[in-house]
Amino acid sequence: MAEYKGSKADASRVSKLQKERMRQLEELERAKESLAMSTSAGIGSISSKFAAQQHHADTRLKNVTIGLLSNEEFRRKQQSIELEEVKRLQEEIERQKQQQNLSDSSFLLPSSHSLFITVTSAEADSWS
Repeated sequence: MAEYKGSKADASRVSKLQKERMRQLEELERAKESLAMSTSAGIGSISSKFAAQQHHADTRLKNVTIGLLSNEEFRRKQQSIELEEVKRLQEEIERQKQQQNLSDSSFLLPSSHSLFITVTSAEADSWS
């Protein structure tokens, strides 16, 4: 076998470069393993990655406006559907607020049946 015949500085440089190359190969192997683990565990279907946005108002408008309509009829139906959607969203927000208020101002009695007791400020004033 042929040995390297050069100066000590060259020999140390070669050994340093070999160590660096080995470290890079180890990093590459670790990166490959982590990539393989992450892709094998999380491939799944595309529907699990992305959720379709549902636009209820648009869908209802499409269903209601089948066939020929005048511009006035279309606008009227569009406005009524948009108003219904706004009302539905407001009711949903109100329902969420009420649920939050109930959880803030209600007491749960420890029993087999849950009972909510809500005290209004007028009732609290009449007790004092």
